[in-house]
Amino acid sequence: MKTLTQRPLNGLTLGCLLALAASLTACTPSFVQQPALRFDALPYAGPDGADWPVHSFTVPAGVHGLQRPAQLRYVELNPKGAQTVVFIHGLGSYLKFWRPQLDRYAAQGYRVIAADMLGFGRSDKPAPFSYTMEAMGDVLRLLLADRGVEAPILVGHSMGGQMALSLAIRFPDWPKALVLAAPAGFERFGPREQQWFRDVMTVALIASADEAAIWGSVRRANFARWRDELLWLIEERVRLAKAPDFKAYAYAQVKAIHGLAANDFVRTSLDGVQVPTIIIHGDMDRLIPNPFLHGGTSRSVMASGQAGIAGSELVTLAGCGHSVQLDCPAEFNAAMDGFLARLAGKAPAEAMASSAAQPMGLRLALHGGLGEPGDGDDLAWGWLLGAEAGWQLTERISVGARFTAQRVNQDLLRGEDAEGEEVVGGGGQGWLLAGDLVPLLHARPTADLDVAAGPLLGLYRQQNTRTLQGVETEASTLGVHLGVTVQALWQVNRFLWLGPAATLGQLIPLDACVTVDGAETCDDDPDLAGWWTARLHAEWRF
Repeated sequence: MKTLTQRPLNGLTLGCLLALAASLTACTPSFVQQPALRFDALPYAGPDGADWPVHSFTVPAGVHGLQRPAQLRYVELNPKGAQTVVFIHGLGSYLKFWRPQLDRYAAQGYRVIAADMLGFGRSDKPAPFSYTMEAMGDVLRLLLADRGVEAPILVGHSMGGQMALSLAIRFPDWPKALVLAAPAGFERFGPREQQWFRDVMTVALIASADEAAIWGSVRRANFARWRDELLWLIEERVRLAKAPDFKAYAYAQVKAIHGLAANDFVRTSLDGVQVPTIIIHGDMDRLIPNPFLHGGTSRSVMASGQAGIAGSELVTLAGCGHSVQLDCPAEFNAAMDGFLARLAGKAPAEAMASSAAQPMGLRLALHGGLGEPGDGDDLAWGWLLGAEAGWQLTERISVGARFTAQRVNQDLLRGEDAEGEEVVGGGGQGWLLAGDLVPLLHARPTADLDVAAGPLLGLYRQQNTRTLQGVETEASTLGVHLGVTVQALWQVNRFLWLGPAATLGQLIPLDACVTVDGAETCDDDPDLAGWWTARLHAEWRF
């Protein structure tokens, strides 16, 4: 038996291990050793580093359960702007989540106001406050009335979107327009689901989240295009967890979650929204629909909301997550710019209601089904399997390369001998292999349905072995495949689309030979043959 002895690490090995450890650490920075960050010390500054002026508004006692006055902090930029745009943050966040927007729209001449709702950011976190969408919306109205704001454009993200909707429904003549960024409020939660929220979403759960959990909840749940410039989100959340008033923040968040899920007022009253509205969301949203309780896609949820708001617009941003204004600021700002321009009469009011931006990227597909190649005399049929790789070029056009392998079973062969007498032979088996280029034109009748059709062109190879009057023959054909294909796919989840597909084509032989007892005979003028297939098509879009 060989004895193993422990040897010390040499300098090269130790250096490699240290380098590996350093590289792994660099991939996911840690902030657990950083000092605590108080909520009232959150750094509020624009992308250029210039600090935003933070103001305070006193919410009087008695408002929605307040036992004493509370301070609501807000930022106001370009106070002399003619049109006020109010930015409302989402659950668990604060006004800084509008960092790519505040300075930008102030520079365009808008009066910009962004507030930390009670319980969040720099604002006070009073426990008795109710934290429903209506309560927080009423406080926002008090602030705006104090600032002399009339007919504001409300821009709300997630929870802030539901708050903006509630305000527009309850005060239909007050806002001028709504910009809803991945809004809550469209998704229905039944009694048992509401109880799930009460059981699961607790102060202890929020307070117990370690740094790894924070990375998951912030980065993965909210973003599809994470980049280092967003690391401040992780750092501030990790350091805020050490703040003395963190549990007060967690309690406010829990009450707000319960208010979001238990209140069906917005979803059942969408016809009360009377102002121009645009809904902007990402197709990679991992929070809407709720990933623990509901299936489906964010597009379907947003489309249901759009259907309830007369004249509203829906823009789906490809490859963007839940915090769409931070994840994809350029695309979000472009959609909001167009809406504001149309609102001001500076751009054509072309309808964007069906702006179902499909993912501009890779498509991988598998399909299987039945098909029949032949001229009708041969009863040739068989199962088939195939694969496809393609690329979405625009919202309406894609191109792909398809490979299909079909097992051909010839049950019966009819023909004529040299004297013109009918010959009936036995069956056989073989393969038909085809490779096609497939450009498709897409249409989206509904949010979750993609109908596509287009031509296909490629090459095929067919080989068969069969028995005719006791003699085994081998047939081989090489030719061109020309046809059309149609498919109707329904979106199952964020990536998977599933549905029926069919192809009707023509097999044009270029070279057709038959070998009988080792003697090969080739046909200089082979007959054309048809080929149809019916398939189940599964496609993954990235």
